[in-house]
Amino acid sequence: MGQAVEVRELVKRYGGTTALDGVDLTVAAGGVHGLLGPNGAGKTTLLRIMLGLVRQDAGELRLFAGQPHRLAGFVDSPRFYPYLSAERNLALLAAYDGGDAADRIDEVLDRVGLADRARRKVGGYSYGMRQRLGIAAALLRAPDLLVLDEPGNGLDPAGIRDMRQLVRSLAAEGLTVLLSSHHMAEVEELCDTVSILRTGRVVYTGSLAELRSRAPDPAHRLATSDDESAAALAADQPGVRVTGHPDGGLTVRARTAELDAFVLALGSRGIAVRALRLEATSLESLFLTLTEGDQR
Repeated sequence: MGQAVEVRELVKRYGGTTALDGVDLTVAAGGVHGLLGPNGAGKTTLLRIMLGLVRQDAGELRLFAGQPHRLAGFVDSPRFYPYLSAERNLALLAAYDGGDAADRIDEVLDRVGLADRARRKVGGYSYGMRQRLGIAAALLRAPDLLVLDEPGNGLDPAGIRDMRQLVRSLAAEGLTVLLSSHHMAEVEELCDTVSILRTGRVVYTGSLAELRSRAPDPAHRLATSDDESAAALAADQPGVRVTGHPDGGLTVRARTAELDAFVLALGSRGIAVRALRLEATSLESLFLTLTEGDQR
């Protein structure tokens, strides 16, 4: 299907701060690509450049190989006239775009779950409702590429579920979605491919399958009736690595089968398991290593 986004050696500086430091990444057309990284990694700056809100200092960014396309989305959080209804806000945006955008107002409001609140003033909307309205505004343009900056922010669990379903359905229709997040779980749930940024540089880009193959074992926090004996027993368990947890108890790194065998071994030795809680999935552990560990 070709490339939706091609970025080469992109640099952006704000005074003495380098927000993007030679960023390279490619996003294939179709599907969902995640832009992942901690706050300050450069995700929003990259999206701002893509949307034409700021200019890069060096490097190249091409969308759809320079062919005609429609781009829509938002960064940070969408802004609307608070004293106007959602319907009226979208009507103004549709008038700017022209064409048949106005004919899609009811459709896009229904798609994001705001049809029954279309005539309410946006000033009374919750943050999550404004996020939904931002996506509705983007869909008015019938875009080829949809850019979303932290789309799950401010949503309750039901809203997050609905947002994920919406993004999946848009991608299934052939739309390319580029979304930023600092939550690995959100990206893992939604994305086909991912790029991870750290301090303005891409430290990984590729498929989630490849990322999973590089991920370390998940981390669990374990509390037992005898942590010292449990740690000694772990030394004889294949695939199990145990260290002290900074807040007390033990940190256990192991795959599911090896963890199960270790827990059974604890019981057979009369060591009671008082708590066992997942603290970081395999991908979360790798994300932390890539974004917080040694630069190498």
